[in-house]
Amino acid sequence: MKNQMSGSLDKVSIESLELLLNDFMKNELNIVMYSLMPPDEGFEYHWFFNAKTKILERFGKGIQVEIIEDYDEDNYLCYHMGSSIIIQKSKINTRIEH
Repeated sequence: MKNQMSGSLDKVSIESLELLLNDFMKNELNIVMYSLMPPDEGFEYHWFFNAKTKILERFGKGIQVEIIEDYDEDNYLCYHMGSSIIIQKSKINTRIEH
């Protein structure tokens, strides 16, 4: 009896994991990424404020970001590698196709 119970729990666990993985993959495929304009003249890096820490952070010129929402009239709240950063709308370049 014990083996039957454990076998059915394993099947339920596997089905649940498959559903979670499918949902995760659908969400990942729906994320729209954007490239940025080159850094300002004379700069090698982008400098943006981290929305959580309010600290200015340096980012390489090849980063791609996900736009989360309008931050204000001139800026977007964006997501990049675990950080929410504030980026000027004028710095957004092109949509990256999957």
